[in-house]
Amino acid sequence: MKKLRKVSPEFVRADEGEREYNAQAWDKNLDRFLANYDDIEFYYAEPTEHTRYGQFFAIYTLRDEGLRLLNRFSTSGGISSAGFLGVNVCQVLEDDRSFDDVLELAKTDAKAAKALMDELENSEWVTINTHKFRFGDNEWGVIGTSREARKYMAERSKKYGSVFTKEPM
Repeated sequence: MKKLRKVSPEFVRADEGEREYNAQAWDKNLDRFLANYDDIEFYYAEPTEHTRYGQFFAIYTLRDEGLRLLNRFSTSGGISSAGFLGVNVCQVLEDDRSFDDVLELAKTDAKAAKALMDELENSEWVTINTHKFRFGDNEWGVIGTSREARKYMAERSKKYGSVFTKEPM
């Protein structure tokens, strides 16, 4: 599971780590991304003890298919030929309180639970994790990249807002 903060395209463009590395390629990749996809949401993962810079991720819709994808966003972006995983995106607060806390609080204080629910709905923080899922008669697992599989994922994206990725989190 990865905790991310929702950010604007302007925040992405201004990132010092990527600009330091190759500002022209960063701007070009961002402009191309914004021009080619719909419903784009950018997210930022803070640097860790193992990384010097933070990481960017994007959830976006492929225009021709309606398929919603999550991918790492960088100057060398691309999607591998590996199978797809389902994605769970859950809003949290910066202090890690979540909808689970709303359910627990509702048992004792409905007013406080409602206030927490409102706060969560407006939070810029999310957790993202991936999961295997069932496609047709197949066992639970990753989904392939066939035309039939992509059609299935696109239908789920359009109907339920489902998101898919090739990046295990």
